[in-house]
Amino acid sequence: MKLSNWDPKVLSVKPSGLICDSVVQGPSLRKEVIPNPPDFVIRDRLNGKFIRYMTTNAIQWISQFASLQLKFTEIAYRRIDSIESELWLNESLSISARNQLKFELTQLQSDDRPIWENAIHATREHLGHLIPSTIRAWMNESVDFSEKSYFMPHWESYPYSALAATSYLECLDAKSLIAMQVSLENYAHVDTEQEFRFYKLNQSIRNANKQARRLDLSVAFEEF
Repeated sequence: MKLSNWDPKVLSVKPSGLICDSVVQGPSLRKEVIPNPPDFVIRDRLNGKFIRYMTTNAIQWISQFASLQLKFTEIAYRRIDSIESELWLNESLSISARNQLKFELTQLQSDDRPIWENAIHATREHLGHLIPSTIRAWMNESVDFSEKSYFMPHWESYPYSALAATSYLECLDAKSLIAMQVSLENYAHVDTEQEFRFYKLNQSIRNANKQARRLDLSVAFEEF
C-alpha cells in the first residue's frame, strides 16, 4: 500500500466562505501594529530634488521607542570600537584622517546628548539612508507588546488571520484558484472602514479539497 506524502498547509473557512489561517491570531512583526513614520525628507515641489533631511523631526519620532533608541545606541558603540581600533592599529593614517576620526569619536562620546542621538549627529553616512534602514530593520523585528500604547487604533481586531491566508494563496496560480472555486472579494474593517481583498471559498470544503488533491496543491481546507 502506497502511503500519501501529501502534507498541505491547512486553512480555515468561515461560514461566510472567508478563508483564514487559524494559526495566525495576531501580529507577529512591529510593522503590523506600529504605523510607518512620516517621510523626513524635504524635496523641491517642482522637480522632486532633495533639499534637506529633517533630523530633528526624525529624532523626535525615534525618541518614543526605547527599543529603537537601542538600535542607534548599538550603532554608536560599534562605530566607537571601529574608530578606536583604527586609531590604535593603523599607523599609516594621515594627520588629517586621524584628526577627523578623533573629532567623530568626541561627537559620539559627548555627554550633551544621549548616545543614540550622537550616533545620528556624528554619522558620516547619509541620514536619508541610516535612519530609514535602521527603522526598517526595527519594524521587521518581532512585535513587542510592551509598546501597545503606540499601536495603531483597532489593532486587536485587525484581520491578521485572513491576511495570512491571502498571502499564502497568492502564491498559487490563477488556474488552480479557479479550479478550487476560490475568488478574491472586497472586505471592509467594521471599525476603520479600511478596505481589504481576501480570498473566499465558493464551494464545499470537501469538493475544494478533492480539487486540491487532484492538482497536487499544497493546501487544504477545514471548517473555522
